[in-house]
Amino acid sequence: MKSELSSIEVGLLANEFKQLLGAKIDQIYKLKDKDVVLQLHLPNQGRKKVRVMVPKAIFLTDQSLDFPEKPPGFCLLLRKYLSGSRLSAVAQLKSERIMEFVFSKAESYKLVVELFSKGNIVLCSSDGTIIGAAERQVWSDRKIVPGSIYSFPTKKYSFYDAGHEALLGMFHSSDRDSVVKSLAMDLGLGGIYAEEACLLSSAVNAVPFRLRLYEGMECKLFSSFSSALDYYYSHEFKELSGFDRRVASLQHIISEQEEMLESMRRDVEESTAKAEAIYHNYAVVQDIIEELSKARKKYSWKEIREKLKGHAVVKEIDEAQGKVVVELAE
Repeated sequence: MKSELSSIEVGLLANEFKQLLGAKIDQIYKLKDKDVVLQLHLPNQGRKKVRVMVPKAIFLTDQSLDFPEKPPGFCLLLRKYLSGSRLSAVAQLKSERIMEFVFSKAESYKLVVELFSKGNIVLCSSDGTIIGAAERQVWSDRKIVPGSIYSFPTKKYSFYDAGHEALLGMFHSSDRDSVVKSLAMDLGLGGIYAEEACLLSSAVNAVPFRLRLYEGMECKLFSSFSSALDYYYSHEFKELSGFDRRVASLQHIISEQEEMLESMRRDVEESTAKAEAIYHNYAVVQDIIEELSKARKKYSWKEIREKLKGHAVVKEIDEAQGKVVVELAE
């Protein structure tokens, strides 16, 4: 079952979405947590729908979907800033699993889709200032909160521009226990494409002179046919045995589990940062909880939201989910 997109796939999708340039945002819907549908109208082609299913995938869809009658707060925020704007640019950010859409009207806004770890959808102004996000996230090295400048974690090596020397440096400095894992995680190819790259690097044949049959393939020259055969039988492509297939499968599972562990590590960092913020602001949080409990006995969430507009700490109230978002000093 496909649970995530690789960096390669995100890049290919970004190129596919270039067909939508010039399309106008008709409507924005939210199906569930971090699952948003952008409905656009493309001149001479009609309606197009982009489903942003964070952190799993992003794709064009023709499916009929049932949208909730009452859109949640983040959906309303996207509608406020993006409705009526046109898609002016779309790109993958470096070789990361991140896609950026630029929508323009009187002003320009960036919609950033993160497809790694827990994933996120982030709305930014043209200068990168975060206006809102599907989920507020805080780590030791970056944070996704309104008012901050958007930044994203980057790998040291990119498969788009890594040359021979860079790859050698990557392999020498990597602490992974296999080439597949290094390609998958250090270079960002992902497990499946890392395994494919290793398979494609196997020797195909050894011949005494050039053949048109192998035109377009990389050719390695040797001083004698004998030395070519010696190399070939040391590096030939071998059909995987049942045992080898099992080993390859387990290596792929291990790579996925290592990525999951990295995601969990970042989750722990985020939770720790939140816990520390609550601890240092315990009295403030306690007062807010008590005041909101009293207010709920007299007022609706809508009335409470109106009364708290411009509040220094309470930043958002999601009445549909009964959530209150506060911003605490670090």
